[in-house]
Amino acid sequence: MQTATHISRTRKLLVGLAIATSCLLALPGCAAVQEFVDSFHATASDPILPDESADTLLPTSETDIPDDYYLVAGFDLSRIRAADDVRQICIVSGHDEHDCRVVFAERTADGWQCIVDTEGHVGQNGISKNAYEGSVCTPEGVFALGFAFGIKDDPGTRMEYRVVNEYDYWVDDPDSEYYNQWCDSRETGIAWESAEHLIDFTTPYAYCIWIQHNWPVQGYAQNSAIFLHCIGWVFTGGCVSIPEEDMVTILQAIDPEGAVIVIANGDEVYNY
Repeated sequence: MQTATHISRTRKLLVGLAIATSCLLALPGCAAVQEFVDSFHATASDPILPDESADTLLPTSETDIPDDYYLVAGFDLSRIRAADDVRQICIVSGHDEHDCRVVFAERTADGWQCIVDTEGHVGQNGISKNAYEGSVCTPEGVFALGFAFGIKDDPGTRMEYRVVNEYDYWVDDPDSEYYNQWCDSRETGIAWESAEHLIDFTTPYAYCIWIQHNWPVQGYAQNSAIFLHCIGWVFTGGCVSIPEEDMVTILQAIDPEGAVIVIANGDEVYNY
């Protein structure tokens, strides 16, 4: 006799198999991934695909769930709702003040597969739901991933990739119209009191992915310039940092139309 839990897990597996089979589903674009993240935060119910109901993806017959289908590097992705309707997920699990474990995984027809499992760092004051400008905290939650950029050349990613030059800034002045945005100063002028001059961060910004926290901008209290980037120090100003070789691996593997990132302390990743 099937229990309700078994039926739920079977349904999730079948949806996952459909997502992994590209001929059955046109993956949502970047805007749709952002809409999915927004809807995830707006409701406590199970999320659905941005473009169509998961019910329409069910095969005509059920499939037994392999015992390890959802298990990735010690995480049970059946307990992370944000993983239900995406092809790839990056899990950032904080521990020991400003350290973290980072796992990047991809859904396949055979189950979730680990691509990167590494140690990294978060903000000097850890991970917080109440991160704000100047808090030196990494924001907690589920976020879409924007474009990639770096001081080094494109390592072969499918994401939009911007090579940093001397004119590029990321604005962290909440009074500027360009707050929490990449700016080319040749086009905008210096229309801010404070901004990161990206090319100055040679080691950490060798390779980066924008974590779309506070986007669209919600205000001063929400923070700015939150990235997944290479390790530069033993903590960050609010970003997530990992070894450069792992950053390259993620950039080369990431699907720009099907990935999200979950950031929380320890097992609190299961709250998302």
